[in-house]
Amino acid sequence: MTPSMATVDVVHTSGRTIVVLRGELDMSNADEVGRRLRTHLPVDGGSVTIHLDEVTYLDSSGLRLLADLAQEPSIELLVVAPVGGSARQAIAASRLDQHLDVRDEAPPA
Repeated sequence: MTPSMATVDVVHTSGRTIVVLRGELDMSNADEVGRRLRTHLPVDGGSVTIHLDEVTYLDSSGLRLLADLAQEPSIELLVVAPVGGSARQAIAASRLDQHLDVRDEAPPA
């Protein structure tokens, strides 16, 4: 797996940063994805929604990235990972869903 196996798209809306991750997020690219993602985080804090709907593989490195983001004191993190998807299965298996706000779909804007 290579870093090109994952894409990061970011949209800034009023009061919320929306991140859409696609592809495979694993030890080969989690650091690079994290760097790209962090360049788009709001400097003064705020709400960040990460969509994992189109993530096809998520290993412990990707889970660590989510856990690290959740520890950012100025960020209110929401993870969108539909039940049955590979990302949601990995999050549930690791019990990270007990520490993150994980939802099946994003709340209305």
